[in-house]
Amino acid sequence: CGSTIHELVMRGSRVFAACSQLGFAAFDLSTSPYPTELGRLDTAGYAAGLAVTDSVVYLADGNTGLNIIDISALETPTLIGVVDTPDYASSVALAGGMAYVADRASGLYVVNVSNAGAPEIVGTLDTPGMSVDLAVKDNVAYMADSESGLIVIDVSVPSLPRMLGSADTPGSALGVA
Repeated sequence: CGSTIHELVMRGSRVFAACSQLGFAAFDLSTSPYPTELGRLDTAGYAAGLAVTDSVVYLADGNTGLNIIDISALETPTLIGVVDTPDYASSVALAGGMAYVADRASGLYVVNVSNAGAPEIVGTLDTPGMSVDLAVKDNVAYMADSESGLIVIDVSVPSLPRMLGSADTPGSALGVA
């Protein structure tokens, strides 16, 4: 990657990396212990997190928001969509045709990505702290909200996310799995 790797996602013998200021990269691990780079895309922001489907990477790209990258031709990944979020996109999770973005001081952004080439923000929720990471399961988003701890959000209606509760954590909540 040639840079700080903020997140890795493994799919079979491939690994996909959020490579900070160098964007996105994909590697083949079948040649282990010497991974082979398959493709890369330098993005305008600071790649901090990613989610991967069979043919698309959703990249939380810092101050440029959510970048959507077509990886159907992995040797030449192509940027096909961008949603600019107001602060700093640090994490992304996928569920039900939606991308859920942790956008630091701006909280949660819900983006309809059913048409990856024309993503659209459909809902937001400002959280009390700095939203840095999230996971989504069964219409509930679990947000690591730094000094505010763990925030639990109902996303069953994507256009109207609502806070269900929170849990104080010692120090700062920086990640969820």
